[in-house]
Amino acid sequence: IEKKAHKVRAKVVATIGTIDHDFALPNPDVCQQLGCPMKNDVPYTYHNSMFVSPTYPSVSDRISLSLLSS
Repeated sequence: IEKKAHKVRAKVVATIGTIDHDFALPNPDVCQQLGCPMKNDVPYTYHNSMFVSPTYPSVSDRISLSLLSS
């Protein structure tokens, strides 16, 4: 974090082949868990999970978690 972040949300994107797919987290509000404003040079540990239906095909492509601040 380069400056104080007053609103932070998590975003999950899975890249399958060449296509990016957004996946909804049940609670993407990071501030609800960690408190805001978040400060730079302070270590934070963030936990979240999401359900992946067993009907989804098994893939070994890239999944990324991003924290977006505003």
